[in-house]
Amino acid sequence: MRIGIIILVLFIFVHPGFAQETVERQITRNHSISLELLGTSMPYSISYAYLIHPKYEIKLGFGILNLDDIFSIHWGDKYDNLNGWMNFPLILTKLIGNHRHFLELNAGLRLDSVRYGLRSSSGEILGNEWKYYMVPIVGLGYRYSGKRMFYFIRASTTEHELRTGKREYQIAGGIGLGVKF
Repeated sequence: MRIGIIILVLFIFVHPGFAQETVERQITRNHSISLELLGTSMPYSISYAYLIHPKYEIKLGFGILNLDDIFSIHWGDKYDNLNGWMNFPLILTKLIGNHRHFLELNAGLRLDSVRYGLRSSSGEILGNEWKYYMVPIVGLGYRYSGKRMFYFIRASTTEHELRTGKREYQIAGGIGLGVKF
């Protein structure tokens, strides 16, 4: 009988399940959607991110730019350029910091699809060609994260198509705003 009471007392003190502890449940918002201006997916993009760990996030984005609307080059009265691109970045982010202020370390890949072509004055498309590139992305930034909203400032090194037709690595700064859910 004494051994049974000793085992019961030891079990109560060793196993915390019998204690009346209150555990405060913290709401974790693992999903987010953000809008970014400049940065990884030039010149603007929308991204979905999933927090796979409190300090790691994986993000998939989409950016598009139709260059005919911004930089229209007319070839006399006959032709207009038909250039633009779409890109899809996939980025892993490590968040370093506490509470609401974080340093972001980003690494990932971006699929660029670039369109080259001409459009005649009658609307006929000439020389329509798409090229695809896999581009590495590395970035560093600051993020302020509230309960539902967050914003970030980021600098990324990535490859971009220049107006000269060359692809070169550049450092691009960006800002963004997001919502967590």
